[in-house]
Amino acid sequence: GSQQWEPSFRRDIRKYRIELMEVINNENDYQEVMKRIDELIFETNEDTPIDDPRLQELDRLATLVESYEKQVYNFSCDSLWFVKLS
Repeated sequence: GSQQWEPSFRRDIRKYRIELMEVINNENDYQEVMKRIDELIFETNEDTPIDDPRLQELDRLATLVESYEKQVYNFSCDSLWFVKLS
């Protein structure tokens, strides 16, 4: 997707707020975290070392998203049905 321009100070404040976030409390938080996840995916690839701070942040944020989605949307990967097409 295309990255929308954002002033660096606003981006830094948003990133710092997300770094301190321990739980996603509302849809606005959720959208901000999803935006950060998108940035991190864009910044990393399969060659990024596992101990890279960006991958650690990505893992932490993915855990927050999973928890929020289970709580708010009653959604989890365990609830998906996979159908094998013949």
